[in-house]
Amino acid sequence: MTASHATIWSDWWARLYRPAPPPAFEIACSCGSRVSGARTSTCQTVRCAACGQDVFVLPASSLPLPGPPVSSEAAAAATAARRPLVDTDQVRRVLAWYSKAAVLAVRRRATLPRVLTLGVALLVLATLTWTWQSSRERSFAASLPEGLHAGREAFDQGDLVSACRNLAEADRAARGLDRGTAQERTARQLYQEALHWSSLSHVGVDELFAAWDQAVAGHREEAFADDFARKFGRRAFVIDGWVDVERDQPPLLDFVRLSDSRVGRISLEGVPWLASLPAGLNRVVFLGEPKTITHLPTDPERAVMTFREETCVLATHGPALQRQGWPIDEELETVLATQRQWLGVESPASDRMGDARAVPMPGKGNLRGIAVGDLEGDVLAKLRKPDRVARIGLFNRIDEQWIYEGPSRLYVNLARPTTGAQAKVTAVETGPKS
Repeated sequence: MTASHATIWSDWWARLYRPAPPPAFEIACSCGSRVSGARTSTCQTVRCAACGQDVFVLPASSLPLPGPPVSSEAAAAATAARRPLVDTDQVRRVLAWYSKAAVLAVRRRATLPRVLTLGVALLVLATLTWTWQSSRERSFAASLPEGLHAGREAFDQGDLVSACRNLAEADRAARGLDRGTAQERTARQLYQEALHWSSLSHVGVDELFAAWDQAVAGHREEAFADDFARKFGRRAFVIDGWVDVERDQPPLLDFVRLSDSRVGRISLEGVPWLASLPAGLNRVVFLGEPKTITHLPTDPERAVMTFREETCVLATHGPALQRQGWPIDEELETVLATQRQWLGVESPASDRMGDARAVPMPGKGNLRGIAVGDLEGDVLAKLRKPDRVARIGLFNRIDEQWIYEGPSRLYVNLARPTTGAQAKVTAVETGPKS
């Protein structure tokens, strides 16, 4: 501490703790003389210098003595001139000096041993973090190919329980590595597909639209979304159909409701992979969970089924389709290969899905003679090969819709069992092009 700072502190301490002077007294004696002196805290007697008589003096009062009355101008001037007990400027200067001294002390304590100790502690912490991260990445790098290989084999064989278990480990490893490789994308893609295949819906599209009809009849359209989620939610469909991609209109899948072909449609609005499709008519195969049924904003008379956008994934695993009873042809294999290319996932060891199911050769015929219960071979013999086919895979069957173009569009619905038997006609209807 410098001499100037010591002087500041001593002056401030003296003003703060300086004792008050003792009060004085001046008393008249009986002889006429005046006796004066300083009062004490106790009673006292003082001898008069003139007559020698003792004069009694009261002790000093503990209360302050009232001052003489002064005017308001004099009081204001006295207040302005009065020096404060604590000089705030001096206190501020002292605190600033102490803060600088504290900073300097901290700097002086940061000696070389302390710096080295801190550096070693940080190095040890970084080493432990790097070791844990490296061990974690090595574990993920080892479990990813193992889980993917085991999960894919179980998926090929139809063991969905084992497939989901192994692919879940591969998916966790892929998310942990997050390097953007094709193997990681494949693991995550197959895991999503296996989950959907293990939770296929037992209820078909016709049943869902029938529930919508009941809601409309009862004026319960607002509450239908909750009813739909409670009765039919968290169940997946496998969709194989054609979508006309027009950038200025909502994309509608070419699978209609036969009870009223102008009403029932399936909307793919908001599905993320639609941006990968070129404009025009495209065939897609995907899996997803239906969300609800609503009115089409541009056409209140038309009801559309929407899907949960986050659950819609393109299909890439051909053996699952084949095991489900999907009619396999070169066109379907091309579609799956194209979708794998869009997603950037690995192709299986062989792009071929095995022996394709034999489809009867189409023959020429006319619209007469098509009846509910006819086999698919009868339809092909009486008509011709359809212009387009849309399919929806359920738990125990595949709902197909054969679409024939002409002056009026012809829709033939068939139900294909998963046992491998031929599909049977369930409904036939004509409708205008839309």
